[in-house]
Amino acid sequence: KMVSEPYYVSKTIKVNELIQEMQKLQKHFAIVVDDYGGTSGIVTMEDALEEIVGEIYDEYDDVQDKGLVKISDNYYSISPEMDLEEFFDTLELGDIPDTQFSTVGGFVYGLCDGMPYDGKVVNYQVLLEIGEDQKREYVLEFTIKKVEKRRIKAIELKITESTIEE
Repeated sequence: KMVSEPYYVSKTIKVNELIQEMQKLQKHFAIVVDDYGGTSGIVTMEDALEEIVGEIYDEYDDVQDKGLVKISDNYYSISPEMDLEEFFDTLELGDIPDTQFSTVGGFVYGLCDGMPYDGKVVNYQVLLEIGEDQKREYVLEFTIKKVEKRRIKAIELKITESTIEE
């Protein structure tokens, strides 16, 4: 038997239920049915997983720049997908903060008081010791430039720097 029976799901099914059913039935595709029994579209296991964990890049995806682009002195455009450790290393900001997030987008999301939205600004302070009696303070001002479906899609960063004498 080369072709298996199609798997139909209601457009109102919850994502976690869809994933469980697809795993149980060993299906990677489902036909989404509307309120009248007509076809509304298809959904894949990857689509369902991406709703939970974010974009999954594979060999068929056109991966955009996942890094940092300098716009001008102390101004950067950052991909929310950029690895948080790579971000701190690239800008020489010391150790990454103790956080549950592994991407810059997740980190900025965690800094938000509430849901992120276009234009929201959040700050993060970094203190680095540069001598016996001196510390350098960096204020990272993240501006969320674009949000889609509660997910941060574009971030700009302004860094202000000052030296603190003790």
